Amino acid sequence: MIMKLIKTAFVTSTALTLSMGTAAFADNNAAYLDQQGDYNNALIMQNYGGNSGNIAGNTGATSILQDGDANDLYVSQQGSNNRVGSGTFFQRSDTNLGPSDLANKATITQFSDQNTVEKIRQNAIGASLAVGPNEVEVEQGTTLGTGDLNYIRDIAQERGANNYLLIKQTGASNYTYSARQEGNDNDARLVISGNGNGVSGLSLHPDYAGAGGNTGLLSNNNHVGAFHWAAIEQRGTGNRTDLTISGNNNQYAIQNGRYRNSSEDNMAQGLLISGNDNQLGISQVGSRNDVSLSTIAGDFNSIGIVQTVDDNWAQVTVETSFNKARVIQDGSRNNVDHWVNLGHSQTATIDILGDDNQLNTQQRWGNGNQMSVSVTGNRNNAGGTLSGSAGAAFAAGDSVTGLSMSAGSLWQHLHNNQMTMTVTGDDNLFAVLQRGSGNMLNGTVIGSYNQAAVAQNGNNNTVNFVQNGSYNNLGIIQ
Repeated sequence: MIMKLIKTAFVTSTALTLSMGTAAFADNNAAYLDQQGDYNNALIMQNYGGNSGNIAGNTGATSILQDGDANDLYVSQQGSNNRVGSGTFFQRSDTNLGPSDLANKATITQFSDQNTVEKIRQNAIGASLAVGPNEVEVEQGTTLGTGDLNYIRDIAQERGANNYLLIKQTGASNYTYSARQEGNDNDARLVISGNGNGVSGLSLHPDYAGAGGNTGLLSNNNHVGAFHWAAIEQRGTGNRTDLTISGNNNQYAIQNGRYRNSSEDNMAQGLLISGNDNQLGISQVGSRNDVSLSTIAGDFNSIGIVQTVDDNWAQVTVETSFNKARVIQDGSRNNVDHWVNLGHSQTATIDILGDDNQLNTQQRWGNGNQMSVSVTGNRNNAGGTLSGSAGAAFAAGDSVTGLSMSAGSLWQHLHNNQMTMTVTGDDNLFAVLQRGSGNMLNGTVIGSYNQAAVAQNGNNNTVNFVQNGSYNNLGIIQ
């Protein structure tokens, strides 16, 4: 049954009828809504006792629809196996909005277990393309932390500007498949508390770090493992994403700009993960994107970052033991600050400015390793093989750890090693292995077509070298 409600409505329902102001205590209640015009308010409550199997919005004519401007809808469900927006939960604004108007707002709370938000759409059409904002707030689980197996399949805020999205999931095995914002200056925030959240559909490649991020440019050659559909996707300019995860075995992904040059000035900030066995993937395609102040506190966490095109910046901090991190930048004038504390207090800082540079950095199995790498130029480690003295040193380090090195490999294994590598120029080849404890390297390359390789397989070795000019060849074995 369908009822059209104008202006303010309080709705409770059974599976067969839609009534106002009465309570329905049975299970399997259903509510449908059709509101036309501006400044409507609706409240749908399906939270009586321990009832379950409730539906707010089904398919076709029995969906949730608010067609107009500045509408407000609140849906509250308690019990298990409840659904919102089984077909489409739709709020649509038209051309009547003023620049200070709130387009539409939807607030959804689902407490207890196995609840689903199927599909929510908010959009602006016509002249309202440049205004807004729309707001969506979804809370699943409970503030007491007992909500499990809740699922968000598809939320999209289409067009407009200054849209706001908040997703809060508390419990275990909760999952957000896709939440998307289109337009400019949008704000998305995820607050996840519990274990095993976001895991469905994601898997970690054993040789790489990172999870999430639909990166078609890189997926074919496996530069980053475990990249999948992004939980949070933002298209446009000046968007911001915040993510807080507290718990274990969580997997989430952030994507800014699905297509090349479609995303500018986006920020993935306030990325805080506290717990073990968590995975975070970030993909940014466009210009002047920012990943900053990312903190991963716990053990066995995995972080993957891909930034494509120009002027991107990433800063990552990983704390405690057995964490993996990898950063890939494909484009010009990219900049990475990268700290990995693997084992105990290991750090890495990587700064890349230029085109077609390649680095493969690791810090594994040890305490107190430090790495600082700065590359300014083009096509460094992009082609060719190390030869001469550099080739001999490279061969001495290759496969010592059981893994094959390549030009651009900067590896530190075991304890208290330090490395500083500064490269300024084009078409240089370099590789370093420090395997042991207390080794130190300080290397500088200035110029083009230089080759340098160092293999230190032991303890307390020190190397300082400078290459200035072109076609220099250096190899050191200790």
